[in-house]
Amino acid sequence: MRSGPARAVRALEAFRQRLCDASYVDGQTLAVEYLYAEGKAERYAGLMREVVRLEPDAIAVAATGMAQVARQATTTIPAVFMFADQLVAMGLVASLARPGGNLTGRG
Repeated sequence: MRSGPARAVRALEAFRQRLCDASYVDGQTLAVEYLYAEGKAERYAGLMREVVRLEPDAIAVAATGMAQVARQATTTIPAVFMFADQLVAMGLVASLARPGGNLTGRG
């Protein structure tokens, strides 16, 4: 069984590597703001309000709960999920192949 925090660390490392592979350099070609809920779902909505207030070009979220909150917080800012479950069943995307809306990613 995978550990939640360990999986999140691996996902963040992979995210940073993919940015680097695409020639994006934090602080030079883009700015990345990292906000953490510290495993507390009750903090999701407040963090997402803060993110939306910053008016980013895109949002990356790491879990299903944050994908739900992103969907509720904005329909215009693209939101990419790094790992999430049951996105179609929960109505967050139309399908994984063609998500529609502003949410996309890999479950």
